Amino acid sequence: KSKTIQGAAKAEALLERMMERSEHNQDSNDNGFVAAKPDVVSYNSLMNAWSQSGEEDGVSKAEDLVAFLESDDAPINPDSVTYNIMMNTYANQVGEYGYAQKAEDILLLMTALQKDGKNSIHPGTLSFNIVLKAWKNSGGGVESAKRAEDILRLMIKLYMDGHYDVKPDKISFQTVVHAYMKHGENGTLTEDIANRLEGIIQVLLDESGDLSLVRGIVSGTVNKTLEGIRNSGLPDAGDRAKRILDSMIKARDAGKTMDAPDAMAFASVMNAYLSNPTTLHKGRLMMEDMMQGEYPVLPTTYSLNNILHIFCKQEDVGSASDLFKKMTQLASEKGYNTMPDIATFNMMANLYFQSKNKDSAAMAFSLLGQLEESFDAKTLKELDPFVYNVVVHKLAQSENPIFREKSFDVLMRMVERSDARQLKKDPETYVYNMVLSSITKRYSAEGAQKALDLLQLMQTRVQERQSRALPDILSYSHVLASLSRAMNKDSAKRIVEIVDTIQKEEENGKNAMQIDNIVFETALQGLSDPKYGDKKLSHELLQRMLKLAKSGHTRVEPRSLCLNLVLKAQCSDLDASEERIVAFDVHRYLMDLVKLYDNGSIKVLPSQVGFNTVLNSWAGARHWKAYRKAEDIYSTMERLSASGAKNVSPDQFTNALMLRIYANSGKKKTAKRAIKFFNKLNDKDLDTFTYNCMLILLSRSGIDGKVEKARSILKVMENKRLVNIASYNTVLNACVYSDDSKKQNILPLALQTYNELIAFGSPNETSFELVVRACNSVSVQDEDVSHLKKIFHDACEKGMLNKKVANELKRCLPNKKKREEIIGYSLDGDIQKSWQRNTEQ
Repeated sequence: KSKTIQGAAKAEALLERMMERSEHNQDSNDNGFVAAKPDVVSYNSLMNAWSQSGEEDGVSKAEDLVAFLESDDAPINPDSVTYNIMMNTYANQVGEYGYAQKAEDILLLMTALQKDGKNSIHPGTLSFNIVLKAWKNSGGGVESAKRAEDILRLMIKLYMDGHYDVKPDKISFQTVVHAYMKHGENGTLTEDIANRLEGIIQVLLDESGDLSLVRGIVSGTVNKTLEGIRNSGLPDAGDRAKRILDSMIKARDAGKTMDAPDAMAFASVMNAYLSNPTTLHKGRLMMEDMMQGEYPVLPTTYSLNNILHIFCKQEDVGSASDLFKKMTQLASEKGYNTMPDIATFNMMANLYFQSKNKDSAAMAFSLLGQLEESFDAKTLKELDPFVYNVVVHKLAQSENPIFREKSFDVLMRMVERSDARQLKKDPETYVYNMVLSSITKRYSAEGAQKALDLLQLMQTRVQERQSRALPDILSYSHVLASLSRAMNKDSAKRIVEIVDTIQKEEENGKNAMQIDNIVFETALQGLSDPKYGDKKLSHELLQRMLKLAKSGHTRVEPRSLCLNLVLKAQCSDLDASEERIVAFDVHRYLMDLVKLYDNGSIKVLPSQVGFNTVLNSWAGARHWKAYRKAEDIYSTMERLSASGAKNVSPDQFTNALMLRIYANSGKKKTAKRAIKFFNKLNDKDLDTFTYNCMLILLSRSGIDGKVEKARSILKVMENKRLVNIASYNTVLNACVYSDDSKKQNILPLALQTYNELIAFGSPNETSFELVVRACNSVSVQDEDVSHLKKIFHDACEKGMLNKKVANELKRCLPNKKKREEIIGYSLDGDIQKSWQRNTEQ
């Protein structure tokens, strides 16, 4: 009975000892005791041991024993059990067609031996059932199932003819049904197989004499058949299942069977209907009829759970929610045994979790409340953590901050229920981590404190042996993220303390703690905060990373992001007076990192983001050396990129920052360097932002012909469709601040730029103010002022005549009478509201 090869071998050795001793007819000590002779039970037991051993040779071993017992030299003859064991050995060989035929051959042999008067051979129901099992397990496909059906029909005929020892039982019928279900094409039933299954039910009810009166045969066979029909995927599966159910009800009413359809049968029929969108309405009607008591079987939690499973599988939140409510209503109003059980709640929780419905988080939270109410009212025997875990996960993922907050509340309810021994398990670490993840999305000091408190709760509960939910690396990472996203004056210190804790836990052998560069990057995010960052601590963390990496901790090898954040931290917490000093310091820091890379001490460099951070520091410093320092950084980036370093080549932001730094100088010499720099840039790398930076530089410079140069760039931008309103306004600004000696030539350029801007379609208040100022900066002659009328009417039409534009027009036309003559209005007093409807005023 051990079902092992060792057990079979020991049984064989024991039988050999029995045979050896029986030959001497006494024991080994010659005490005169008669030795036990092996009998047929002995041989059958050994056969059964080999049959169940799972050994490849088990079949041949059993065959050898049968051959021995059938030989003339055998002291005893095989009996029915011998042949049944041999057939069962064949039947257990799944997927082998030949073994089923061998089993059937033995059954024919037993029949022949019985006819020859062998009294020990009696093929009965068990023998036939074993052969049915062999055909069910064979690899012959649907033909094997058909052969099993033929043998079943033979059993029925023999029984009807008076051979009562081969009376088919429920195993006989269910084995044949299972054979058809198993041998359907690609795991599904064909129409032909479904017809045959219906035929088997018909034979059982109408053509098998009193077999249908045996309790359990009809219900077992019908339920097995309905299971196959339900899962067949046939378009008429529901109608087929309903026909079988109706025939069973009819047979019951006619007294042909003792079995009545049970809840499982009705559930299978409804599932068959509900699984098909075209027959969904029939399933719903049947479900309603059953709940109204129209059928002999009342709904139960089990049967309705089967239907609920279909709705959940179809992600039909509305139907599932309605059925869930109906289950409670039927139990309370009609006393049906339909109260939702833990399986019901689990299915609903999983449905709400997967649903994209905007109200699914609220539904999940409400479901948890109903679960607890049912448990407290003792209508639910247990609280399963699954529902809590799913609801926490759903709430934590919600886009709604109110529901994210509720994930924390649900976790606290879990802790409370666990402490009261009402929940089977304490919340596990991953549940705490889901809540911590939701807290990181708060970006507030309150959220950061809540994350710290939750981490402390985890640690305390473990220390007091109330929980095994140890904080892991993810727990600490979430807390670090919360602190980094809501920095205050104490956050930097706490961040470093958490990093220290993680490192210490790993050194103490905690498997859940493996510090890596993600932990350091998260910490550095906070330490690089513009207001509450700490450049000293960020530098110390980087040095720690380098030390750990050097000692073999490859997981903490700094990445470019780490270096970028450290550079950003060096620029944090600045007063305006410190900007120039900091620019020099962060520049040195960057170049030190480059030296470390060049000599092989570090494997990565800051990316363009890091280099741009330092350039941005120089842009804010406005130091006379800024442009030279920027050129030093730019040439370093080009050198490193040419040598094969990745992600360090100057990008569009780099170019724009360079132009901004040149522009801040305000010197002609610097402007010329900027133009030279700009002309060297690859045309593909120039975007709107970079072009506009160049326009700003020209606007601020004092170089000759700056307006013409700005107009030339503007034309390129228009052709490339990279122009925006800022581009036009910057060129107009260049016109305003052009060289006095050439202002008479500037006005046509300013008006041309203005007309292009109007055609572009989006001037703003600044546009009108600048173009009028450009007009005002030129000596006004009678023939020069006709354009002012158009500018005035354009501003009025677009609702952008603010006080500054009006005042500039008055400065251009100081004579009130002249003003009224040219533009039609004096502009004295309040401006009409419609003229300034789109202004900030």
